[in-house]
Amino acid sequence: MVKKAIVIAAVIAAVVLAVFYYNIHTARTAASGSIDAYNELARSYNEKIEKYNAAASSIAAANEELQGVLNEAGSLADQNKKAYEPRTLEKLQKAIKTAEGRLVEAPVQFDPFEMRELQSSFNKSDLEIQKMEADVAATGVEEAMTKIPEIPAVPDYSEQIKAVQDAQKSYENSVQKLANVTAPPDDFVSGRLKRISTVVETGAVTKEQDPNGLLGEKGGYTGCVYFLDERVDRELLPEEAFKKAPDEDEDEEAAGASDEDPAEADTARENAAEGGTSVENAAEAGTTAESSAEAGTAADSSSEAGTAADSAAEVGTAADSAAAAGTSVESAAAAGASGELESSPASGTTSEDTAEGGTSAGTTAENAAASETAASEISEEKEQKPKEVIDVVMIGTVGGGAVEIFPTEEDAQARIEYLRFFEGSLMDPGAFDVEKTCVIRASKYLDAVEQKELIEKIREELLATDE
Repeated sequence: MVKKAIVIAAVIAAVVLAVFYYNIHTARTAASGSIDAYNELARSYNEKIEKYNAAASSIAAANEELQGVLNEAGSLADQNKKAYEPRTLEKLQKAIKTAEGRLVEAPVQFDPFEMRELQSSFNKSDLEIQKMEADVAATGVEEAMTKIPEIPAVPDYSEQIKAVQDAQKSYENSVQKLANVTAPPDDFVSGRLKRISTVVETGAVTKEQDPNGLLGEKGGYTGCVYFLDERVDRELLPEEAFKKAPDEDEDEEAAGASDEDPAEADTARENAAEGGTSVENAAEAGTTAESSAEAGTAADSSSEAGTAADSAAEVGTAADSAAAAGTSVESAAAAGASGELESSPASGTTSEDTAEGGTSAGTTAENAAASETAASEISEEKEQKPKEVIDVVMIGTVGGGAVEIFPTEEDAQARIEYLRFFEGSLMDPGAFDVEKTCVIRASKYLDAVEQKELIEKIREELLATDE
């Protein structure tokens, strides 16, 4: 009986277990299927919006680039700085407005759907909830799939960017041009004048040297830079304006001498001393030769006397060398005279000393020649230095021209009217023109065409922005 009860209980347990397993397995399978279906839809959706989002991102980047250019240009335009050509500001403002009109709205990007995974559970209710959630999510994906718009085209703003940047550059250059000819400093004007090939030199007026007396005066200029043009005949200009360049001070020469190598200086002094000793030896040799000549007169001619005469001749040669080295002329002459007379054998020893003196004197002559070469090189260096100092301000406008710098355009225009009063008279000022606050003048000693071309060249250099 007991065994039968155990068997029945075991059967019931097996049935219950089988039913439980079946229900869990069925629920798990259903949930897994719903999740897989959702993931497939989500994957398809994400692939479609990926291309759309990439285009939207490119549009946003293009907009950002254009907006950056517009912000920079707009900030400059808002400063409303005066320009040499006022229309450049108008063109910049127009280019900004046109570019702003081409901006497209960057589309909103779509968020991708996340993938789902089956959560392990032995609870049928939990599995059924996962299935239900997956089914609902799949429905949402299908609905979202129908709302994906067409992939937008990425705009090309390169034309608008170039137009704005070109307009901005033109405006900036125009502002710089105006600054160049509105009360510029003397050094700026001088630098621009020196860029002209025919301009030799420039000079700015000072309170101490101002031919017109207008510097810093009411209605006068704040600066004036004269220049010398190589085409103007110098014979027509004041001679006193062209001064010879001053020689170097003696102190500089002394300093140059002190720069010599001390060892070389000592050697030169020793050679000079030896040369002096050689001259003394030559003089002594000459005296000895004279004494020998007296002895030869009292005695008969012999072969020994002939030999002595040859030695005396050598003494004459030594004396000649000493004379070439700048030694005593009288000593050399005495030595030479003694060579024409007969001498005693004793004069041979003296002749050898004289020969040695001649060698030393030759060395001294070489040193003297080297010194002459060095002096010649220094002289050539001096010749390469400027031979004259030109007082361009003293010469004035007739030397080439001038640029007079006034504080206002009204003052510059008043100066023009004043100069016009002298046109065609004996005090003809030459050609002139005004560029904002600068009065540009050319020498009357240039012909009419040269004056006109020079003024235009100066105007061009003053306005150059050196891009």
